[in-house]
Amino acid sequence: MENRAWLAPMLLATSMMASVDCCAVQRKEVHDGLSVEAVVSLREITRIRVEDSMITGVVGKVHPASGCGAPRESSAAATAQLAAVSTAAEAIVTCDMTKGEIYLQVKGRDKKPINLFVSTNRATYALILRKADVPSDTIVLVDALAGRTAASQSATRSRHDSYIKKIKTFMRAMVGDRTPDDVRSESVNLVLPLWQEASLRMVNKYQGRNLIGERYVLTNTSETTLSLAEQEFDRTGSEVLAIAIANHNLRPYESTAVYIVRSEVQP
Repeated sequence: MENRAWLAPMLLATSMMASVDCCAVQRKEVHDGLSVEAVVSLREITRIRVEDSMITGVVGKVHPASGCGAPRESSAAATAQLAAVSTAAEAIVTCDMTKGEIYLQVKGRDKKPINLFVSTNRATYALILRKADVPSDTIVLVDALAGRTAASQSATRSRHDSYIKKIKTFMRAMVGDRTPDDVRSESVNLVLPLWQEASLRMVNKYQGRNLIGERYVLTNTSETTLSLAEQEFDRTGSEVLAIAIANHNLRPYESTAVYIVRSEVQP
């Protein structure tokens, strides 16, 4: 009697462990161009998802049941084509595009593996799905390389955005009357050759934050209106990062400020 008392909890624990093992999530390391094997239930539905991403497309001998964006054509040719696909289909796929995952139900009872291509906005994964008489399960595709690539791209965008913000802040300091403590301002009076119908004079030079800024005064010396464009001040090899013109259309003998930001060339 005492043996039965301690044996019952042990059998219950063993049963629970077996239940957990049979329904454990299948985590598969994948990357674009690599074929990966996984097990799908022969009788029940198998869920497939991609970690940290969303499935956007499925290609294979499958019949899209719902939610997979199947074309809704009513022509006889389209109906015949759909019937042919349904006959040859090895599985039925239901798509949940809001979650970016699919649910696969095997057709038939043969043990032939199902070949499936699953796509995300990052990559396409080739799956070899082997059928087995197991309960419903979840297959999680883990692409560590895609995650690192996405993180790297995010970091690159962040650095780019930060750099653009720094240039804009530097430009605002040039336009304003007061410059920050880490930006040096120097007054100059340097006349530069430009066009016959205009004169160009550098009046200020700024330096700081690995950037160089120049403020010019451009005067229309002709008898007609002069139209200006930023591209006209972007000289090849001058490391120009940003150009701003206060007034793009100058009437005769009218002047405007021109601001140019360059990258400071490191020795």
